[in-house]
Amino acid sequence: MGVSFDLAVVAHGAASIAALTHLLQDAPTLPSGLLRLLQPATPSGVGLLLLANLGLAGLLCASVLVRRLFLGSLSAYEGQAAAEKALSFALFKALSLAALEENDPLELLLLVAFSAFSCCLRVFLGLARDRFERFSASPAARPRHFARTLALVAFVAVLNSAFALFVLRTFASAGGTTLALLLHDSVFLGLHASILGVRFCAHAYEARLYRDAGAVSGEQRRRNLHCVEFLLEACIDLVCLANSALLFWLSGLSISLVDSILLLHLRSLALELSSRVSRFVAFLLVSRDLRRLYKDVSPAELASHPDVCAICRESLEKAKRLPCGHLLHTGCLARWLEVKTECPVCRRSLTH
Repeated sequence: MGVSFDLAVVAHGAASIAALTHLLQDAPTLPSGLLRLLQPATPSGVGLLLLANLGLAGLLCASVLVRRLFLGSLSAYEGQAAAEKALSFALFKALSLAALEENDPLELLLLVAFSAFSCCLRVFLGLARDRFERFSASPAARPRHFARTLALVAFVAVLNSAFALFVLRTFASAGGTTLALLLHDSVFLGLHASILGVRFCAHAYEARLYRDAGAVSGEQRRRNLHCVEFLLEACIDLVCLANSALLFWLSGLSISLVDSILLLHLRSLALELSSRVSRFVAFLLVSRDLRRLYKDVSPAELASHPDVCAICRESLEKAKRLPCGHLLHTGCLARWLEVKTECPVCRRSLTH
């Protein structure tokens, strides 16, 4: 997403304005011309297509400005990831609209506009998450880098909240089903923004502690963060599962390609939620077993053993001793044993 893409977006916007101006040149006033374009009797729906194209051009131009303001230039990996997120979301929304079988052109245009807006917010949140993870792993990252990314998360959260309020006020009388479908993306974005906000706060707190007191152990804080992230991510899975189930129920049970894809997506979401819960339960069980299987290292021994945890690379205020003699944080070891039952240092098996 370099200069060529930005120029293409600007050119598309200028061409859209020129085409719409040409179509409205015979109208006495702008409002009357726009109302005429919204008439379903417009030949071949040209008016609606032009309005939709103009809205897309405006959204793309605004996205370029936001990206330049908060993110600057994107790397090749970030550009590819953003394109994949947008394409995946567009395909799912197209499937959702096919399941709803909406026939009113104006309502269909409104749903597409809402979906395009939500797609942009999702892409920006994904880019903010990738930037945060990259900065967190880079010793060269500065506080201004994190502040710029956090500002993008806050900007997306404000826009998302304003959009949710607009939907609630505009479609309050439309019924619970319509509101649930329209607010699904807002709830999804709000939960994702909350996860990023929690991670930013945890990182800032850890950085302040490290700056004030040097290398300190954050085992309990990481455990709490792991629990909070699990709860928020489980809520996201539940929201997506409920939305897919609602779409499947609205489309009706029939043997069609759309229903088959929706059913497979529903199954995938249910399996993902089940896997997430199973991993978290396993983490809690392993943490409990670690307290019984492995001994705590005494403070005196830790003082004579100035080493760091081999997993998180932080100092050892509290630690567990493995049969091989290596010392690790309890929480780090619990998460490690969810993946491999061996010492992360010497690879000795820890099965009993």
